[in-house]
Amino acid sequence: MTKEELFKNIFNSQKETIVGSFVSATTEKENIDSIELATILKLDKSRFSKEALIILDTLEKDKEFPYQDLFQNLKWKINSLINIQDAFEGVIYNDYSIETFTGKSYFYYEGLHILREYFYCGLNNYLSASSHLLRTFIEFNIKQNYFDFKCQQNDSFAPLTEYFKNGIAPSNLKMVNSFLPNNSFTKPIKKKIQLILKNISTTSSHAYKPIDSNRGEGKLQHEYSLDTFYFWLELNSTINIILWCYYINHPMLFNPKDIPRKFGFNYPMGAFISMFQFESIKNSMSKEDFDLFKNYSLKTDKVRDLDNFYNEQEDMTDEEILASWKEEETIDNIEAGYFLLTAKYRAISEILASKCTFDAQKNVDESLEPLVRELGSYSWWKSNYKKI
Repeated sequence: MTKEELFKNIFNSQKETIVGSFVSATTEKENIDSIELATILKLDKSRFSKEALIILDTLEKDKEFPYQDLFQNLKWKINSLINIQDAFEGVIYNDYSIETFTGKSYFYYEGLHILREYFYCGLNNYLSASSHLLRTFIEFNIKQNYFDFKCQQNDSFAPLTEYFKNGIAPSNLKMVNSFLPNNSFTKPIKKKIQLILKNISTTSSHAYKPIDSNRGEGKLQHEYSLDTFYFWLELNSTINIILWCYYINHPMLFNPKDIPRKFGFNYPMGAFISMFQFESIKNSMSKEDFDLFKNYSLKTDKVRDLDNFYNEQEDMTDEEILASWKEEETIDNIEAGYFLLTAKYRAISEILASKCTFDAQKNVDESLEPLVRELGSYSWWKSNYKKI
């Protein structure tokens, strides 16, 4: 790419947003092998170095790689995280505003953005940067769970509106203790979150001990090493705590329904999930863990109430379901329509959730621009630090 092409891409596309979405109908556990990580996360493979592509190809296809099974399982976990967005409720409280409502999933989508950057860094061998991003990824998803919970608890968008004004939130552990119930089932989750955040702080988020350095193999100039093949193993164990939090707060993820059969294509947002979303969760967990979470979820009041609501609806005929299709695209069957609508909703939700970031940029005071040249000056700080 020439300098002119680069500048054109940067300056001509500042106001353009292109968002895609990934929806997989795969339900058989072994079929995840045929879906690349880059497809699941919508990664741009042109941003990977030649070495990164070789490593990614090894992780995806080399059956002799010792942790190939764990990598495939990680893809199921990430696919589950992608599917979780379909369980975000579309509740509109009395204090509705377009700014707050569209931003209610901001933390989740920012977390996905960080997760993509995690793989860009890791596979391109910027291992310290990649490891550092794990804490940010966790924190965004903690905030998503927390503000979802607080808005439901208050029957109001007030907690989220206040955050968008001042950016102040409780500590991670306080948020976790707030949205996770205080019972024997969630205590191990809280403990693991606490230990993982502490470990990440010690080994990567802050200055770390020599034993935690990526230069331990004698690679002192960012050369590729075996560490690049294994950097994602930390995510493989870390992502569980994020998924567990969502499973507790969205128990209907363990109670799939035939959504079009009851509602056609005008179904309530976030109330129910379908079999393909359910199966991705099932395939990402051991049978023992899956049974524990499913049994816990099915005993909750939320699942019982939504079950009653679902069962009260009359079954629609195939003709009635297809007649409820109002999109421009033509569909041949109900399943195709549901997948297409799911993909559209995901893309729209991500764009809307990003609106608060666009708005924040608009509010930057251009009069502060001259400070860019002053903030690095000792004499400026000497004269002004008492005023700050």
